[in-house]
Amino acid sequence: MQNEEYIVDIACGALFTIALSNRGRVFEAGLIGGSNSATIDELSERTRFRLVQFQAKIVKITAGLSGASALTADGTAYIWGRFGKSIINVPKRIER
Repeated sequence: MQNEEYIVDIACGALFTIALSNRGRVFEAGLIGGSNSATIDELSERTRFRLVQFQAKIVKITAGLSGASALTADGTAYIWGRFGKSIINVPKRIER
């Protein structure tokens, strides 16, 4: 049972869902980015969860209307969806 991968968190956007596994892997399904110009075959394919590739283990996920974000333990944030895929560095300590 130690080697099993299972979902520990899930987040939903308007037309998509992302899921985080206990191994820090992220999966997505649906129309992330809000695209609605797809054929029936494309829509069917998009309902299957697919792995989103990251350079590090993800610890938190969230989703908005047409995009999603993922955070690593070292504070790197990945954002993807309607505006493409980008990486930002979140400060480890926020000054007041």
